Amino acid sequence: MRITGIAPIGVRVNARGDWIFLQVQTDEGVTGLGEASHSGNDALLWSLVADLEPRLLGADPTNINWLRTQMQGSGRIAATAWSAVEQACQDIRGQALGLPLYQVLGGKVRERIRLYANINRHVQERTPIHFARAATAAVAEGFTAIKLAPFDEVVASDRMRRGAAAPRRLGNLVSHACAKCARP
Repeated sequence: MRITGIAPIGVRVNARGDWIFLQVQTDEGVTGLGEASHSGNDALLWSLVADLEPRLLGADPTNINWLRTQMQGSGRIAATAWSAVEQACQDIRGQALGLPLYQVLGGKVRERIRLYANINRHVQERTPIHFARAATAAVAEGFTAIKLAPFDEVVASDRMRRGAAAPRRLGNLVSHACAKCARP
């Protein structure tokens, strides 16, 4: 089996950003999928993948250690691109062996994995009430855990990390947000 192409796919999420996936295609019709989101610079990631593809064409996708030697660059963007290529190649390997990916990667760790709803990108109006509404909708859909980053847009003057007032100030921010979230 040989690599015949690497196709990046952008999925528009919202104004806060996109998700990027890589499909590694083979001459045997097996396609692996890997995620390359959050590199810090999607345009550079796409460019790096375009530069990488000719070096990987014709290579064995199950020879992951050799493929790694073909990666150039360092830092977050290169690491994100390589991670997606490796994920896709492990996906191909599992398909070729007829095994689920967890067995290819060493076996089960647990019987079930809890799934959470990441509502962070879903919320356009970043207020406690809008986070609360999104969380309520996720719970109604059956999720029992939620991930969000309500303070990702806090300005520098609100980031008091030192001094006697820091714990009190953070506590006040959290209490204020939680009180608003509790309202219907």
